[in-house]
Amino acid sequence: MKMKKALLAVIIGSALAFSFAHAADAKKDAAPASKVAGCCVKAASDSKNCAHSCCVAAAKEKNNCTKCGGAGAIAAKK
Repeated sequence: MKMKKALLAVIIGSALAFSFAHAADAKKDAAPASKVAGCCVKAASDSKNCAHSCCVAAAKEKNNCTKCGGAGAIAAKK
């Protein structure tokens, strides 16, 4: 009886470890999300471009300003 319980515990433990390992791999493959900085969103709602020097420099490199809270590359407009 003890042998069956020990074998069952090993099987369940292995299944959990396998699922956690594959879940971590899936998260690594995901591309970083594009997030626009709040100051740039506010300027865009007024139909303007953000005037912060850091945002202008990041836009030249086709990135969102990380200093102002943005992340990733600028998304292409559809």
